[in-house]
Amino acid sequence: MALLKGGEYSTAELADLFGVARSTVYRAVERERTRNVMGVGTPVS
Repeated sequence: MALLKGGEYSTAELADLFGVARSTVYRAVERERTRNVMGVGTPVS
């Protein structure tokens, strides 16, 4: 996610880099977005 967010790589480039389909990258992006919206993984103070 950091590589994509940093603008260093496109989804197609990341798919090639990790040897997966672009759809897998898109699923990871959506999963991360959902976690951020729901607050999963956010430390509780």
